Amino acid sequence: MSSEKLPYYIAAPTGGLFTAAGTWYQTTEEALQTYAEPLLEHLSLSEILQAADRWLRTPETLVLWAIPLLLYTFPVSLAFLSAIALYVVWGLLVPVTVSWWLHRLFTWLEHPLLQVVYYALLLGNLAREGNMVAVTAGIALFVAIRWGVWRRVAFPLLQRMWKVLYAVPVPDRVLKMFILRAALHFRVDLPELADIEEDVLKHLPR
Repeated sequence: MSSEKLPYYIAAPTGGLFTAAGTWYQTTEEALQTYAEPLLEHLSLSEILQAADRWLRTPETLVLWAIPLLLYTFPVSLAFLSAIALYVVWGLLVPVTVSWWLHRLFTWLEHPLLQVVYYALLLGNLAREGNMVAVTAGIALFVAIRWGVWRRVAFPLLQRMWKVLYAVPVPDRVLKMFILRAALHFRVDLPELADIEEDVLKHLPR
């Protein structure tokens, strides 16, 4: 068996790039290498795409960390509704809130061991208080998010809202914004990145 590491992304047969996270970016590898050429001295194209994918997952990550606190504060039904509201609000803001430093924070927040310890501590306190309904709900929601059930149900709805609000597909918009933020962090000059949107719009189906 070959030990060669599988690539994080491939060129999609229908155009654009398809990543291991299941994200389809409409822009091409050649276009990205041109737009982000000075940045590629600091980050590989795979690292840039992984960061964009991670930012697209921030609604689920934020909800996962908020759930124990919501269960402490509200009854289970209201905590669940608050989690949905948080997911929708942050999800709609995802394309305009891209931040290099928040991206670094979410990198840590996605760490499974950190999440397990966090839930064990907070749900353990709820169990000691005898609130087993909240504990059961917390475990169920944790599993639903970690196993991707939440995303499979909620993400398509978020995508529909994105299409109404944003002309450029949100994954490509997030990718562009991350390149800009990373360029500012590493203090490198980039070509005119508005060309990314023009390139994406040109390849969208009519």
